[in-house]
Amino acid sequence: MKKIIAISILLIVSTITVQSCKKGENDPLFSLRTRTNRLAGNWKVVKEEIKETITNNNIGDTSYVINSIYNGTYKATSTTYSTDETTFIIKDTVYYSEEIKFNSDGSYFKSFVMTDLSNTLEYEGNWIFLGKSDANELKNKEAILLTTTRLLQTDGTTTTIDNFTNTDGSTYVINQLKNKELILTVDKSYRSDEGLNLRNLSVKTTFETK
Repeated sequence: MKKIIAISILLIVSTITVQSCKKGENDPLFSLRTRTNRLAGNWKVVKEEIKETITNNNIGDTSYVINSIYNGTYKATSTTYSTDETTFIIKDTVYYSEEIKFNSDGSYFKSFVMTDLSNTLEYEGNWIFLGKSDANELKNKEAILLTTTRLLQTDGTTTTIDNFTNTDGSTYVINQLKNKELILTVDKSYRSDEGLNLRNLSVKTTFETK
């Protein structure tokens, strides 16, 4: 009887441990490394899927649907522009690489390099795990907030540096956090241009460790 009770307690403890480790939708069931230790390190973007729908209520009934896919080397974008009278598609391709380093002390560094134009953006700032939110259906440490404190831009000849304070930052949901793979998602709707434009944005970014 005592053996059965001991096994039952062990199973309960194991279940609680597994559930506490699994935060993101596709997180591993169990990991010996803490969530901070798994996130800390150098990451490279290897895939990104972006869809943005913009409805303009200012001049007629126009809309843009922007679909982009990045494969680690270049991003191919297709924009469908529609009005009451016509529809046409604009396609564009941009070559770049994007990397980010999360430090365990809560700082981060991100670089965005346009490989065909030699343009570079370098971001520095801070990151934190966000707490549980019933309103947003988020578990504790399921999302992170990045705030930028410094931005360096260069086009090969000119360099500009901007320093920021009191920035709102950007929120990302952690869909998956493994030792060698990270997936962040963004899904939001908002209005811009004095409330005339309604934007729906969905982004899924896959990183791998360098």
